[in-house]
Amino acid sequence: MSHHPGPVNKDWQEFFTALQPEERQKLIEALREGYGNEVRNAARLVQHAEQMYYPQFGKHLLRIAAEQQAHVRWLRDSILALGGSLPQVSVPPKTGANNWESLLLDLEEEKQSCREILTAIQAATHADTDIVAGLRRIYNEEVRHREEIRDMLMKSQPYTAPILTRQQEQAAEKEIWLEEQKNGWLARGQAEWEANGKQVPWVEWVREQEYRWTAELPNRELAWAEYITNREQGHVTEENN
Repeated sequence: MSHHPGPVNKDWQEFFTALQPEERQKLIEALREGYGNEVRNAARLVQHAEQMYYPQFGKHLLRIAAEQQAHVRWLRDSILALGGSLPQVSVPPKTGANNWESLLLDLEEEKQSCREILTAIQAATHADTDIVAGLRRIYNEEVRHREEIRDMLMKSQPYTAPILTRQQEQAAEKEIWLEEQKNGWLARGQAEWEANGKQVPWVEWVREQEYRWTAELPNRELAWAEYITNREQGHVTEENN
């Protein structure tokens, strides 16, 4: 079950009052960006859910959309407690040519959500621990949403997308594969970070892992090329996949 961040309390308001104007504005802007992104995501997921061929996919997307709405409410309360104003958010229709393309779009937007929330966490580095904890919970849920959408995407059929070439399909598949590799790599690193007593703050740890992944990426690119070669030659087993 999802544990959404709680509402803004009196202690938060006292903390917000004590923030320097520059820090306050930086945090407000980061939260406003996250708010707009979550509003668009929730609306888009509801739209895509109605178009899903498989009913279970539609129900899954609606559940994710409901959790996104909880994020919207939390971000709204935080912005208002800081004395900020809510942004005007336009929600243009955004769908793919079929379910696979729509899910690929959802996956890209979830990745963007993760980036937005990380930016907000960095802006709240000197904030009360409650707001940092709330943003971290949202970030962890966004990562889970991304994994759930990726799972649906992998179970869909990309060859039904008429506007995608084989090269585009393989590029999309490669991106999904690399993202899976990165998530597994990060999960192992996080377990080690926690086992070692969290000696570095979480935001700094995440930033360091992004740099480390950039250095690791060429090795994963080579592994992908080997994977594709083996698959085309019929050497990939269920364990390799």
